Amino acid sequence: MERETRKQGQTKTMVRLLDRLDEREKREIEAIDLALTRIETGSYGRCQGCGTDIPVARQQAVPTATTCLACGKAREALEK
Repeated sequence: MERETRKQGQTKTMVRLLDRLDEREKREIEAIDLALTRIETGSYGRCQGCGTDIPVARQQAVPTATTCLACGKAREALEK
């Protein structure tokens, strides 16, 4: 019972904390969560655009990257 109450308290604290985050911070946390999911499923490091391996240097620079540099630039160009 005490453990459940503590967990509920932690959940409420997280909800309050997340409510205070701005949109940029929320997107960053979501990107990290997605990267962790890709690690768990074994798809981390593969470009979601073309399917090729994302270079290690890019992964080190931007650990949440979902695309290779070429696909990332193409996506940015389309968004403009």
